[in-house]
Amino acid sequence: MKKYFSQLFLLASLLFLSQSCSNNKPEKTTDEFTDTTTTVKDSATLKKEEMLDFKFFYTLANLPSPIEMINAIYQNKVPFSKELLNPPDNF
Repeated sequence: MKKYFSQLFLLASLLFLSQSCSNNKPEKTTDEFTDTTTTVKDSATLKKEEMLDFKFFYTLANLPSPIEMINAIYQNKVPFSKELLNPPDNF
């Protein structure tokens, strides 16, 4: 019984390995209804988008952190007025 089990196990593992190592990939089929056209953007539009991205990321990179803002307020001794604060009753 043990001999048959080991032979069955060996056969099953060989089948598994032979199937897992095969290079059978499904073929890519194209439908007649599939759109194969590509759109090409105008170079002026691309330059505008690149400039917009540059300006946006440049602006984000140069925004000060809240801690830097607090330090700048304390260092420049900006006047403080309680009247400008939102009253606690509005919460």
